[in-house]
Order: sequence, then C-alpha cells, then structure tokens
Amino acid sequence: MKTTKTRASVAVAVNGWGKLFCVLCVLASFAARGAIDDPVAYWSFDDAGGLLVNQVTASPHHNASVLFGTPGAGVAEGASCIVGNALVLDGTAGIRLPYHQDNLGTSFTLSLWYWQQTNDTRQCVYQTRDNYDLTYEAPGVGSTFASYVGQGWVGTLTTGQKEWIHLVHAVSTVGNTTTLSVYTNGVFALSRSVTSNDVFHANQVRGFHIGAYRLATGPADGRCFKGMIDELALWGHALSADEVEAVYQRGVGGLKLAFTAVPVPVISLGGRDLSFALNADSGFPAGLFSSGWLRHGVQDPAYSFTAADTAGTLFDYVPDTAGHASGPFHAEIADVKWRVPLTEALRQVPQGDYTLETWIRTTYLDRGTLMGNHYNVATPNGVVNFEFFGANNVRLYQRNLSGAITDLNRLATNVNTRNGQWHHVAGIREGSTMRLYVDGQEVGSTNTPLGNYTLSSDYLYLGRDERTTVAFNGEQGATRIWTRALSSSELAGIVALGLPGGNAVSRDDLLV
Repeated sequence: MKTTKTRASVAVAVNGWGKLFCVLCVLASFAARGAIDDPVAYWSFDDAGGLLVNQVTASPHHNASVLFGTPGAGVAEGASCIVGNALVLDGTAGIRLPYHQDNLGTSFTLSLWYWQQTNDTRQCVYQTRDNYDLTYEAPGVGSTFASYVGQGWVGTLTTGQKEWIHLVHAVSTVGNTTTLSVYTNGVFALSRSVTSNDVFHANQVRGFHIGAYRLATGPADGRCFKGMIDELALWGHALSADEVEAVYQRGVGGLKLAFTAVPVPVISLGGRDLSFALNADSGFPAGLFSSGWLRHGVQDPAYSFTAADTAGTLFDYVPDTAGHASGPFHAEIADVKWRVPLTEALRQVPQGDYTLETWIRTTYLDRGTLMGNHYNVATPNGVVNFEFFGANNVRLYQRNLSGAITDLNRLATNVNTRNGQWHHVAGIREGSTMRLYVDGQEVGSTNTPLGNYTLSSDYLYLGRDERTTVAFNGEQGATRIWTRALSSSELAGIVALGLPGGNAVSRDDLLV
C-alpha cells in the first residue's frame, strides 16, 4: 500500500478503497464549505509585516497583539507548513486575541493547528485571559494536553511532537447549559456540559492568550508554547462535526480558510435619545465594536487590559440626566457594574411612594440585581432591591431599619423576560401596596406594613448590589427612579416605545 503525506504531514492511504474514501471526504468538505466561510476573525500568519492582522476585520481593535516576547512568521527548521508561513513561538513569546463573550456571544468556535517542537517544559496552547474558563494546556511536562470549560476539567489528549495537530474547541449554549466539544484532526474526541453561569458569569470569557497561560508576564512564568501555530480562526457559532471536518480538510489540502472581509464598524447611537459618555486613552474595548455597548458588563478595573486593544480606565462615569434639583447623581464604575453614592435625597426614596423602572435584555436564566443597596453585613437593614429571580421571576425587596421585610417575588406569566429581547420592568410602592410590572402589565402585588424608612450603606448599585455574586448578566438601559408611583397608563406609554430612551412620561418627580 502506497502512503503519501500532505503538506500538513497527515498520512492518508490513497490506494484502492482509500481513493474512494478520499473522494468522499472531499465531497463532504464541499458540502460543509459554505457554513465555514464566515469566521468572525482569522489569522493566517503569512506576512511577517502584518503577522497579527485579523484578515476579516483589520484594525487596532480587532487585530491580535503581542503579549510579550517576539513572535515570528515562518516555518520551523525541518518542518513542513500547513499553508504559507505559521506563527513561530520559541518559548519566550505569546499573543493576545481581543475577542470576548461580548462580541462572540455564548456559542462560538476556536480553531487552530499546532506543531510542538519540544516538550521539555509545561506548555499552554491557549487559555482565556484571566482564568482557565476555556483552556488547552499541558498539566505538566510532556505532550498531553487538558481541555477545560467553566474551569471544569473535560479530559486530556496526547499528541506527538513535530507533527501538525488540528484542534477545535466548539462552545454551544442552549438555555443555561454550555457544552464544550473538542475535536482533533477533524474527529470528535471529548465533551463536557456545565452551567452557562460557570462560563459566562462566574468566570467570563475576556480575551484569549495564544501560546501562553492566563497569568503570564514573560517566559519565566508563561508556560510558553514551543513550536508553531497556524490557521487560527474564530466563528460566532458552534461548528458542527461536518463543519469541523471541512475545516480540517482545508488544512490537509494546503488551502487557506475562506472569509468575507468586514469593514471596521462605526459606533453610533440608535433608538430614542440614547447617549453615553466614554473616555478611552487608546482604543475601545473589544466588546464595544460589535453592538455599540458592552453586553455583559464593563471590564473589571482590577484586571485592566494592558495590550493595545484597550487601555486604562475606560469609563469615567455614567451621567445622570434626570435634572433633579438635588442631583446630579452620576454613576461611577464599581467592579464590573455601576454605583451611585447615596446622597440624602437618594436615602429618602422609601420615605414615600416610589417607582424603580428599567429596560433589560438578557438570556441569562438566573438571579441578577437590577438596582439596589443591599450590603454585606449580618443584618443589612434599610434596603430596597429590585431584581430578577429564578428563570422568569421579578422581585421587589424591602427591609426597613428595624429588620422587618416585605419580599414581593412573582413569576412573569405574560412574557418570557429572558428571550434576548428588550423588556420593561418596574417595581412600585404606593402607600402600603407594592406592585410589579413587566411590559406594562401587573404581575403581582402585596401589602407592606413596613412604613417609611431611609436607605442605609453608602451606595445604590446598578446591575448588582454590594454583593458581587448576584450581578445582572445582560443589557440594561434607561434606568430611572421616581419619587412617586407611576400609573399603569404611564407605564404603558413607556412600554409603547419598544426601546430604552424617550420621554413618554412627564419628568415630574423623576429623581435619577
């Protein structure tokens, strides 16, 4: 039996039935071809002068950046290539991709070829930027690599040195379940399912390190890869098994990936009277360019970006535009979400009637605080919290200064609030009655004997409270606090807008 090697050094029998098998593989590849020709990012590493240029959208905010060291373009001595040059990593360099869950979504695919030259040190092919949320890394010295999802172990694969290996990590999210499927050389190998909370909320995908692990600052602590990486691509959906096979066959055949170039997006305001204050020293965060807003929260300033894709403190504050005489109540950044200092006027909100209302858009099926001042002490008295609770509940929680509680928590039976569309929610206290509204319809009410009281602690938070474990995961717009109870007709007027923004209601008694 005659054996030949392709440019990818993958042995394929081409005699007798082997010929028929190869023909069938090619036909299958063509069948899946259209579905793989839409990567959102692609690096071929052919041109040394444009080594890190994203060929789909070339801009400082879409290109890869050097993490440290001097990555090169070429072919390692004694090696063949996949197609053209490859990214050459000598164990002293790594790069970063400016792609997050904000622009990839919760279902996406990472594909690359790797060629390991030596295995005398612990090495990482790739890892998410500030955790091991998604990982393909050797657990020790050698050529055995472990995959992780949501920081949970998936399994290991042992591959050879000085041979090209095609790796695909396909992430698929349905409801509150996220599955990582691992493929090597076009064949399914491993998978594991975890809660989406583990991947996109508790940990989060905030960029990728290629050739170095998450905490790498240089070769001494970088677990740096030694060898080559080529044909690196990202898709905004989970590739199927047939599509993975088609991508693999492209490489085996010495063919580049096909793609459609996408122009650099222009960030513009849309909808009704939307505005936003942004201060960035050198570029926008990667999550901003796809939709104009960071969908899953602002990057935690404690882990600020140092590469060229983002820089420094991204947002000074979110301005309060209510125009109340006691304001303005500007929101400042606070560990992923926003907080408003509790001035005397804000502390007085539960002294009388009030309305808390906001627009939201999410697919997250768990608890999340929309606004509130709940704080971390044994008896957090003087609290008002407005939340999502469970898969489709809305909650208005009051606790007065004596510790008495009224907890209005109701299922929204009129609409699925977690379907990824904009919805309006409101929590109202009028006299001794608390009410909840979703899209202008009342979903629950209760009597509250708490009476009037003032808010405690130092801040009112937006998108969370003082506890970071109950942060809202989604988009939030046109968040307002009124010192009166809005009527059902006023709420219907707001809902009729269909989007955050606009002035459907008189601004009388609008606090913030």
